[in-house]
Amino acid sequence: MKTIIYILFIGIIITSCNNDNESSEMNEQTQKTKEVNEPMTLIPDVNFENALIQLNYDNTQDGKVATSSVASLTSLNISANGISDLTGIEGFKGLLKLRCSNNKLKHIDLSGNSSLEELDCSRNEILELDLSSNLMLKKIDCSRGLIESLNLQQNKLLKEIDCSNNQLADLDLTANIALEDLNCTKNNLNKLGVSENINLKKMSCGNNNISEIDISNNTALEFLNCFPNPGNWCVYWSSEIQKKVNKK
Repeated sequence: MKTIIYILFIGIIITSCNNDNESSEMNEQTQKTKEVNEPMTLIPDVNFENALIQLNYDNTQDGKVATSSVASLTSLNISANGISDLTGIEGFKGLLKLRCSNNKLKHIDLSGNSSLEELDCSRNEILELDLSSNLMLKKIDCSRGLIESLNLQQNKLLKEIDCSNNQLADLDLTANIALEDLNCTKNNLNKLGVSENINLKKMSCGNNNISEIDISNNTALEFLNCFPNPGNWCVYWSSEIQKKVNKK
């Protein structure tokens, strides 16, 4: 009788172990299947992925990141990381603020980040910046680059623009009615039209080639720095603006 009970006991233990092993194997297989099926966003730039790892948005240097880990992020700061390729940023669908300044970027594609409201891509080597898909932008700093042209006609919500220290020859801001703060110093601008920017409060446009500027409609203007510029200045402004500026 004791022998029978002992055999039954051993059988139960073996069965239990087998079940545990099978359960463990099933869990492991399920995890692997989940990992294989989980959507991933490719991050080919090693420095970009390293920055994400440091921010705990990724844990393995494998050229990709789980889309679920980044899709809902609203703010990302990856400045000063030696990044030269921002491919993969399109997976950050929920981004409202992006800081990628002081890197080695020559190109940046933000067409997949339609919710973006603030962008700082200053201190890079960007030649051209297309923001036509970023209709929610309110603030942009693209200063200290190599930008030769900047089209902001679609960005009607912009309030702050810093495009100083670039190579801009022309800047059309007629569509940016909400603009309040503009810094376009140290470019190659020959003309600057701000007559439509009636909400403009601060403007710096020195170190350009501007010979004439009309600010007669900019009655909200509180600060103006337009020097130095070559040639004879012919600035048209209302008496109200002149009184404000002269008090500064």
